[in-house]
Amino acid sequence: MAVVAKNLEKKPSAKSSKVQVTVRRSAKNGRFIVLQSQNNNEALKPMKTFYVDDMIPVIAHAVAVFGDEYKASHWLKTPLPILDNQSPDQLLVTTGGLERVEQILTRIEHNIPS
Repeated sequence: MAVVAKNLEKKPSAKSSKVQVTVRRSAKNGRFIVLQSQNNNEALKPMKTFYVDDMIPVIAHAVAVFGDEYKASHWLKTPLPILDNQSPDQLLVTTGGLERVEQILTRIEHNIPS
């Protein structure tokens, strides 16, 4: 499986520090594992493990609720007060977060105020 890697800038400091983030898919169980290191000399350490298959129905639900991928993507990236100023996409990597985002989408879909 292909590995996606990118460097993300952390808070600026006297020394430029970069966080290396790599996403790998386990051939054994299909889970995606997010690995992180603080600098290039440090070994990558597991940060999160999640199933992409669990996120797909939630993202599809968002597209159905908002009518198109652009609007759904915008909503998923927008921090929400109801989620303690986290964006829905930040919660998609946790089981409880997936359920919470689904609940909010269902409330929006049925015009139920939160």
